[in-house]
Amino acid sequence: MKIFRNIMLSILLCLPLFTLSASADMGPKPSVEISFEGLEDETYYVTLLGTSKSGPWDSNEEYYEDDPLLADIANKFNSFQDKDGYYFLGYFEDCSQTHQFVWGYFPPENFKILIYLPEEDLFILSNDIYEQYAFTSSFKVTITNHVMESVVSAPQIIKEIISFFCRVISTIVIELLVALIFGFRKITQLKFIAFTNVITQIILNLVLSYFIYFEDFFTFCIVYCIAEFIVSIGEGIFYQIKLKTEDMPSSKPFFYSLAANCASFIIGLIIVEYFTGLL
Repeated sequence: MKIFRNIMLSILLCLPLFTLSASADMGPKPSVEISFEGLEDETYYVTLLGTSKSGPWDSNEEYYEDDPLLADIANKFNSFQDKDGYYFLGYFEDCSQTHQFVWGYFPPENFKILIYLPEEDLFILSNDIYEQYAFTSSFKVTITNHVMESVVSAPQIIKEIISFFCRVISTIVIELLVALIFGFRKITQLKFIAFTNVITQIILNLVLSYFIYFEDFFTFCIVYCIAEFIVSIGEGIFYQIKLKTEDMPSSKPFFYSLAANCASFIIGLIIVEYFTGLL
């Protein structure tokens, strides 16, 4: 009965993975984030110009037809002529209050930054062409006398460091809680589980941090699944050697590893989506 209980618990903890897989498109997408300085007292709108259709965006779609003001701004962007052939893709934001532009759903890979000031009927265009350099590509733009003086990349290193430690700490806490559920309550057992997880999770999350920062969400999920499978098997082997006692089923440590890693996998995806998709 104890083996059956462990199997059922492992299966129940794995079930949410199917939901996560089916809704992969709901996860974080590559995004472009731009902050602005020098237009604090202005009303202005921002878009990115591209050379090809990006995702669902289409400059011919009437996204703003229900709002005459936004429709007029869209028409202004649509009529802008760039000497390099870059054009309006259909998406823009009013950045007058936030002074930040975020294109979080299929931004163009290569783009120019275009600002429109309706009160002056003035366009401000970046001189150079920029490209996504990471999963979340961040830039800082400085405007002086209505001229785009500088555009610098601003990687969100602090955000990823916080995400990294959140994933490691939460994983260790979760796996210790699951250990208690499985009946591993001796101090020596919990210390061994904690020590094992410190080693495996730091290595795992260093690898994941690379894929979060430089790759797309689909690639990250594939790597995450493979890495978690390897970690689960590896930890299961160690637990079989160190945690097994004569009065427990021989498979209990292995099923514990499976259940604990499934639980930490789910929480890890939630943390990744929060930090990389929204902040």
